[in-house]
Amino acid sequence: MKNEKGNEASRYRALAREEKRRGGRHPEKLMEDARRLRDPYFVSLALFDLSTSQRLEIKKAFAAAKEALKIALKVESPWRRAELLGIIAKKAGSWGKERKYREQLLDKILKSVVSVPAGKGLSDAIKECCTSIGCARLGMLLEKASYNKGFELEDSRAVIHKWAAHCSREGLKIEDIVKILEKIENRATRSRLLGYLHIQCKKSKIPSGPVNPLQAAVEAALGAPAQERLDALQYLAKQSSMKEEMEVVAGGVGGLKDPANGARLLATLGGSADRAGIKEMALEFFTQGLRISSRIENPEEKAKVRLNLTKGLERCGDMEEEKSMKKEIKDIKVSLKEKEEGNGMLALYDTYEGGLKPVHARAVARAAPLCVAFGLDLALMGFPADNLEELVKTVARDTNVGKGGKYLKELARDGRVVLVPCTEREPPQNWDELGLAVAATSRPNRDKKIDMTKAFELAGKLHPKKRACIIMGLGKRGLPQSLLSDVSYHLELTGSGVELETATAMGIIAAQMAHKK
Repeated sequence: MKNEKGNEASRYRALAREEKRRGGRHPEKLMEDARRLRDPYFVSLALFDLSTSQRLEIKKAFAAAKEALKIALKVESPWRRAELLGIIAKKAGSWGKERKYREQLLDKILKSVVSVPAGKGLSDAIKECCTSIGCARLGMLLEKASYNKGFELEDSRAVIHKWAAHCSREGLKIEDIVKILEKIENRATRSRLLGYLHIQCKKSKIPSGPVNPLQAAVEAALGAPAQERLDALQYLAKQSSMKEEMEVVAGGVGGLKDPANGARLLATLGGSADRAGIKEMALEFFTQGLRISSRIENPEEKAKVRLNLTKGLERCGDMEEEKSMKKEIKDIKVSLKEKEEGNGMLALYDTYEGGLKPVHARAVARAAPLCVAFGLDLALMGFPADNLEELVKTVARDTNVGKGGKYLKELARDGRVVLVPCTEREPPQNWDELGLAVAATSRPNRDKKIDMTKAFELAGKLHPKKRACIIMGLGKRGLPQSLLSDVSYHLELTGSGVELETATAMGIIAAQMAHKK
């Protein structure tokens, strides 16, 4: 199949070269050869290229270009079809001498794109074509992008970016875009896109006009479910760099009924104000957050939120407030240290080759709700990632497992996820931080073999944090031999050496850890 495609590509290139060569056959003759190609991708591409020939009458050229578009929709692979439509859209921008026909052609390309069924194929087609389809067509393209379930965010962003960079003075106005985005059912997604529109307008120095996208973004966020509401508002807070923006986002604090979420949003706003050099505003946000946090009922949650806010005050140099909080900070740190001791750590050891893949996202998304449910911390060992925040975003974007990364966000927010640098040949060395290392394997070394009860008993006696770290491998090879040799204890889950599928093993480990800790 690969050779066939290679031959088809060669034939297509030969036709394109012959059309440009002096003395070559007439384009209509070359089109006959193009139609005999077997792959509709190259049939379409060849016909469209030949339709640009100066030797063709305009009506015949236009008919050939329309035929090319019709055949493009017969390409079965969604990503190849999207790629082809993108190539044709780029070529159409300079097609022919008469603008009337060129505009009609771009209209037909748009119709071809919007006729693609919803899903990844449509998403690819939108992103490939939005840069070349012409400013006048971005409205319809954005409408289609906003309805492409599961891809609304990335597709709409691509169209908005194109509009802000090149098309803000013609066609769509800000209020038109806001009107389209406000039809999106998912309010958190709607809020993020309205926020993104505000950011792009700010970058391109586009005046907001009668509608303020940032204000609309805050209002949309307040209509989302509780946790999504906080995430959406924090996104807006992190993107804010001007006093006026922060004041608009701060207006959403009152809509967060949970005092912990209100305090968290104020902490994020304080951080943004501090980075922007607006010290007075940063201090105001941090102190307001401390006042709200006093109403948090859960002692552990209250301690973590107040510690974070106090660190913000320290960064701002508020020595008076820092002194008055000194004893509380000490008590909070002691409280959190005591809470941390005895917590189990579930560790996933990556043995896949290459970069971050969907399989990584799924594994992390499956582990996170188990850790939340059973009170465990999560270690990601050897993962091809060095930024936890970006990893959390990737998991939320790439999988619906674990409620689209909701539980991972919760763990990360509470400081219960850690990225551990290591390789297959070089295991981690910071076990004093992670816990007593115990490798879960179906083939344990007889001299190292223990059960879960013994693992927690030994952790209580031998580890400074009295914590057990149970390590399981991701990938068909399981845990690397270097780790199995390095650690002092092995754990076999079934009692009979049966190899378990990753998700099954993960669930059993989490449940046993919760029971024994």
